[in-house]
Amino acid sequence: MNDPMLVTLIIILVVYLFTDLLLRKKKGHKLSKSFIKNVFHNRNKLFIAIDILLVIAFLGVAAYASTRFPPTYSPLLLFTFLAFINFLRGLEEWLYKREEKEYQHSWLAVGFLLVFLTVGFVYIP
Repeated sequence: MNDPMLVTLIIILVVYLFTDLLLRKKKGHKLSKSFIKNVFHNRNKLFIAIDILLVIAFLGVAAYASTRFPPTYSPLLLFTFLAFINFLRGLEEWLYKREEKEYQHSWLAVGFLLVFLTVGFVYIP
C-alpha cells in the first residue's frame, strides 16, 4: 500500500466517522455498546441465517482468491463483503424497523465502503 492511498483512506474514514456521528446526533440515535448484541439480538432469523451463510461463502471465496490473485486484492474482497453485509443489514432494518431509521447508518457505511473500493481500484496496479 502506497502513501497516497493510505492518506486517502484515512481521510475517507475520518469523514465517514464524522458524518455518522453527526447523523446520529441529528436523529437522536445512540451508538451500540455491544457488537454481539448488535449482530444477534432482536433480528429477523432469515437475515441472521443469510449473514452466517455469507460469512461461510466469504471464507471460501477468500481461500480460493488467496491462491489465484495477488495479496494486494485481499482488502478489496474484504471491503466488498462488508459493503454487501451492511447493505443487507440496512435492507433488514428498512423492512422491519423502518421507524427507527437505523438503516440510514448502514447505507451510509455502504456508500463509504464503495468509496474505499473505488480508491483501492484506482491505487492498486
